[in-house]
Amino acid sequence: RILSGRQLQRLNFACSESRARRRLRALFDHGLIERMPIAARPTSDLPPFVYSLSPRGTAALQEIGEEAPTGRASGCSLHTMRHRLAAAEFFVALQEATVRDRGLELLEWRHEEQLRIRREGGSSVPERVTHPTLNKALPFLPDAYFQLRLASGATLAFFVEIDLASH
Repeated sequence: RILSGRQLQRLNFACSESRARRRLRALFDHGLIERMPIAARPTSDLPPFVYSLSPRGTAALQEIGEEAPTGRASGCSLHTMRHRLAAAEFFVALQEATVRDRGLELLEWRHEEQLRIRREGGSSVPERVTHPTLNKALPFLPDAYFQLRLASGATLAFFVEIDLASH
């Protein structure tokens, strides 16, 4: 749902940092993305801004048949923003690894929101599993799920949990 300018540059723009900033500015000026300030002063672990699709950007992607996240990314706490950026960083690094190593193919990536169980009426909930030691049902919702195909043809599946020591 959110990416830093540097993450967007690595994923989508094969150009310099200044050109990527100009492209992001043009997308922002046309109302296709939203730019959200994170910190008054950039820190080593947070960029000054993060970007997400605007409702207009989501509609434009859906118009051409592309899957696009729905819902707003703004209004998150700083901790949630850090967590989302860390999950996005994992995704970007995984994408870069599959481009570098032609023997790997990313078959599927599902974000946390896509892993929730949809109920009638539109609400969603995490899966509930019985904890083996506590012997009670607890929610289980990883940050992401992905599948990789190796050069041998084998497929491996992984759950991702970004731990920021908050649980």
